[in-house]
Parts: sequence; structure tokens; C-alpha cells
Amino acid sequence: MRPGMLPALLLALAVAWPGSAQTRPASDRADDRPVLRSVIDNDEFVGLNKNDRWYSSGVVIMHDQADQGMPDGLAARLPCAPDAAPELQARRGWAFGQVIGMQNRRDLATVAGNDRPIGALLWLSHLRARFSPRADAGWALSLGTTGPAALGEPVQNGLHRMLGVQEVTTWDHQLRPRTGVELRVHCQHRRPLTDGQGLVLGGGWELVLGNRFSQLEAQVSLALGPAAAQMRPVREARLAWPTPPLTRGWAVIAGMRLRLVARDGLLDGATYRYDNAIEARPLVGEVFIGAQWRASRLWQIGYGAVHRTMDFNGPGVREARYEPQTFGQLTVSLSF
Repeated sequence: MRPGMLPALLLALAVAWPGSAQTRPASDRADDRPVLRSVIDNDEFVGLNKNDRWYSSGVVIMHDQADQGMPDGLAARLPCAPDAAPELQARRGWAFGQVIGMQNRRDLATVAGNDRPIGALLWLSHLRARFSPRADAGWALSLGTTGPAALGEPVQNGLHRMLGVQEVTTWDHQLRPRTGVELRVHCQHRRPLTDGQGLVLGGGWELVLGNRFSQLEAQVSLALGPAAAQMRPVREARLAWPTPPLTRGWAVIAGMRLRLVARDGLLDGATYRYDNAIEARPLVGEVFIGAQWRASRLWQIGYGAVHRTMDFNGPGVREARYEPQTFGQLTVSLSF
């Protein structure tokens, strides 16, 4: 089999996965409208940081819509898949995004061998998800690449020139090209702790399998507010999912997650002009907070912050005494 055929065959398999006999009838509900969503991560969203440190930025544009009258497929076969009910929502969509990873400082004149490699990832995903007040289930199939084709240098330095910010001069040492495909599946459960669902305990897991990224994560969260049942955990833009719109104005959330990492394509890989000795740490922890507000019938905005433990290791890393990283996230959703 030719290597280029693998992503196409996996995509065809996932889309053609046999569905259940149930389909969803058309609905006029507001939460069945198509949604255009933008998720932007940046390390400067949690304070002025002049170094573009490590997970420097992530951007995803996602479009999802009601999966009306179509087989529920793999999302309905997951162990935690919500049962058919009047409040059940099924969504499908596409996401396109880019992630940029840097070294500890952007003003380095030469690359540091005891730091994570500089590089970017450009990807496209197809997603399916099902929601109910008590459970979520979903899957996503992603195809992406690192290397110059990921457009990290022109995007970052082009924006820096526009803002009058110092450019990064070490992009000629970036990660080499590597095309990858990943399958993600996730399950999430929620339990109201009050009669009015103003306080909701959540927990879940996500599995990523691919030739570029492979990991298993578990997370727990606590959401508060009139729309706590629709609030979802804050996650890195690359791992974003379709989410149901808030129904009652606002909600806040706090939680933590642990990730068992087998492979991270933005850490493990060959680089230009030097030998990358960095590798992904097998255990990574995160704590997060977030808030969402439905500004109108059409608009929803949100903010979040994630504090992440060190996610890489290698020669000289311990001696460098690097600090863990915190990054912020802005989200804007438009229903139309």
C-alpha cells in the first residue's frame, strides 16, 4: 500500500462506520443551528510574556452543525454514549488549525540543545459528537503536518512585524516535515450536585492514537452557574470539541487532568541542522479554570487558563531548572 493512501482509507472507514438504527428528526431548536467557533491559545493571555515560551500559540476555526437524519455511528457506540432522548444533541463538523511551539526564549541567537524544538503543526479534522445533560461522547479524525509546510515562521514573524515585535531567528532549526493521522475518542460524564443543576461535577477520558500523537488522559471538573450543565473543560485548541451553546447566560469551571503520553509530534522528532535529544515526558498534569458567557442569542464568548507541568525531558533539561507553563485561551462562537 502506498503511504499516501493510509489517511484516506482511515477517513473513509470512520465516515462509513455503521450507525445505529436511530436517527434524529429535524428540529427548530436554537441549539441545532450551525456554529462557527474560534479558539485561540496564547501564553501572553495570562500576563505579559516577551519570550513566546514553549506552547506559544494555538488557533482553531471550527464549524459544526446538527447531525440531523444521519446515522449516529461511532459516537453512539462508545461506552459513555448518551441514550436517545428529547434533549439529545448530535453534532458533526470540521476544524482547521495551527499550533506553534517555541524554545524558552524567542530572542535566542542560536538554538538551545537542552530545550524543546521549535516547530509548528498545521492540521484538518473531522469531528462527530453527541451531548446530553449527563454525558458526552465523540470522535475526531485529524490529518496534519509539521515542517515548513506548517507555515510557522511566516505566520509568527509576519504577525511580529505587524506588531513591531522582535522576530524569531531560529526557525531554520525547526522540526522536519512529518505527516501524521490521529483518531481521538472521548467520553464525559456529569452529575448535578444541586437540584437546579447550578453545581455540576464532571469527569471523563480521552484517547488519542496516531503516528504523531498518542496519549490517554483523564480529567475531573466542577462547574458553577446557571449554565453549568453546558459548561465543558478548558482544553488546548488542538484538542477542542464541538460544545453545546449555553442556555442561561453564564458558567464557570475549574478542574485538573492527567495525561499518559506515548508520543508527542511537537517534541519527538528530527530537526534541521542539529540533533534533537528532547523527548516527551510520560506523565503530564494540568489544572484549568474557565468562564463562558452567552452575550446574545447568536454570540457566546469565553476565557480560560491552563497551568501545565513540564512536558519534555532530555539532556540538560533538569539543570536548566525550567518553570512550568501557563497559557490563556479566548473563545468566540457565532450561531447562525
